[in-house]
Amino acid sequence: MNFYSVDYLIKQTNINDTIGKYLMVVVFVLMAFGAVASVRNRLQTRYRELSIIALLLFLFLAGARYTDYQQAKSQDDQKTQMAAFVTKFAKTQGVSKDKLYFNSTTVSDGMLV
Repeated sequence: MNFYSVDYLIKQTNINDTIGKYLMVVVFVLMAFGAVASVRNRLQTRYRELSIIALLLFLFLAGARYTDYQQAKSQDDQKTQMAAFVTKFAKTQGVSKDKLYFNSTTVSDGMLV
């Protein structure tokens, strides 16, 4: 069973969000490159097709990121509630926050302290 410290609960980061953001930037750059190359070489359709493929990939990733954003926002709200709960719990129990560990990253019934 895993237990989480207060520092972990407050400073927790998500690597998937970072990777997703960088992937969106790379696809956007590819889309921009395809658009510029398509304008320069109007007779060659490969650049136009590249920009269309990049646009579709960008739209797909943007939709997936939006769904992930909604879920992450919900989780962040729950983690914020957990950080406030930890602070209040430590104050009411008269214990230092550094000595508290929880088995959940969100407030839930049956949580162990």
